[in-house]
Amino acid sequence: MFRSDVRALFPRLKKAGPTGLEFDPARQLLAARSKELRDMPGFPDRSPMVAKVETSLHTELDLIDPEKRVDVLIRHLAVARLARNFELVHRTLFGSQIRALRALQTDGGKTSRAESVAYFDQVKAQFPEFYEKNTFDEWIRYPITAGLIESKDEQVIVTELGRELLNYMDAVGLSESTRPC
Repeated sequence: MFRSDVRALFPRLKKAGPTGLEFDPARQLLAARSKELRDMPGFPDRSPMVAKVETSLHTELDLIDPEKRVDVLIRHLAVARLARNFELVHRTLFGSQIRALRALQTDGGKTSRAESVAYFDQVKAQFPEFYEKNTFDEWIRYPITAGLIESKDEQVIVTELGRELLNYMDAVGLSESTRPC
């Protein structure tokens, strides 16, 4: 057996030698934690489903190298937050805004403000009753505010967040035509 194989068998082992074994106390505390879910002040009472998911997560955490647990948890939290935000943003975008974002990405990530206004005018002609009192600036405001695009120097540019939203939509099968206008 190799030294790394032995170390993998004893993740809390810090040093082994003729005088005995030395364990990392921080890792020992992690390994010795209770399987019982603790109350968390400031959080609402957990529902039975939340308790079930938390218990499952604790079990999964035991499978992860203790040195990598925080990084794994941070990654999962980041992905979960982005997914939640993308779901919210997707529900509030008009279909025409999603299609414009997709076209913007396909066309190299940027276009002129004039071309964007021309696109909006086509959308407005297609849905005259819906956009009767709306201007281009009103239509483009939400994608800008949501951080999906930037408008500067007479250019409209898709942001990293906008590209990531489109990738997320593709990955989970969200439609561009949920809200046709």
